[in-house]
Amino acid sequence: MGIGDEIAKHTFEQARKQPPMPHRRSPVVAFFVAFFFGFLGYGIYTGDWKAAGWLFLTIIILGIVIPGLGILLGLVISGGLCAHRVSESNAAGGY
Repeated sequence: MGIGDEIAKHTFEQARKQPPMPHRRSPVVAFFVAFFFGFLGYGIYTGDWKAAGWLFLTIIILGIVIPGLGILLGLVISGGLCAHRVSESNAAGGY
């Protein structure tokens, strides 16, 4: 396992540990907010700044390892993680 795998694993673990959000949110909107604004969109939409910090590191490392395509891949991961976090929160909150 490389450093990128460890960071991604830790990011998903941090997102799972968060309590449910206070009200229902749309996973589709969450994906697009995090995709267009990256880790900042994730942090603003979910309020989980610790996972947003790990997403920042993931995007930077991917940008270095895969020049050009790495940033886009990082934004897709950011959007997917945000949508996953919101859908899990909706399910746990009974919305």
